[in-house]
Amino acid sequence: MTISIAWGSQSYKSFIIRIYSEYSKVISPRKFTPNISTILENKSQILIRGRLQKNNGEVIRRLSLAPNKTMSVNLKLRKGESAYFIPESPPFQELELSIGNNTYAIPQEK
Repeated sequence: MTISIAWGSQSYKSFIIRIYSEYSKVISPRKFTPNISTILENKSQILIRGRLQKNNGEVIRRLSLAPNKTMSVNLKLRKGESAYFIPESPPFQELELSIGNNTYAIPQEK
């Protein structure tokens, strides 16, 4: 994984999704590649269950992530396709994985 830091922003070649108790943070790759690694980090104290899904509804993978654990999933996307992480338990706001958005935080719906 390559990390470059310039003017306070982070850029990776992978999606990094950090799930906290009150919000989620997504660090996105700057450029599109057909095989993008997605790293999920559970920074909360609860088990997270959810799915990675393409914008056409195709489920890429269902997953369970224990507290303070990390996992990696390979996304195979075509140009124009996008993906989402959809937390199911506990139910949070879905996270759109947008290439080129650098770092963004998403408050979780209550």
